[in-house]
Amino acid sequence: FKSDSYKRYDELLPVQNEINYDKVKSIQASLSNKEYKLDPILISEDNKIVDGNHRWAAQKDSEKISVNQVGLNFDELYDFLHNKPYVLRRKIDESK
Repeated sequence: FKSDSYKRYDELLPVQNEINYDKVKSIQASLSNKEYKLDPILISEDNKIVDGNHRWAAQKDSEKISVNQVGLNFDELYDFLHNKPYVLRRKIDESK
């Protein structure tokens, strides 16, 4: 596990098929108003985004993105996290 690391936007690989662009715009607006502190994006060893696809999309113009990287490839990490009680799964529209 590596914390406090940084990656370029184009180095990170989103795995979520859909992005809620209203949420992305909301994050961007909060960032510009200094109202929102971004948590690091959780990524696998192979640079796939495990948690933080919307935060990643909101930082398209950033030079570096804060990440925490786990030393497992995405499939291994997904299998490890599957059905853990502390893992939340949300739909694209979080109100549902």
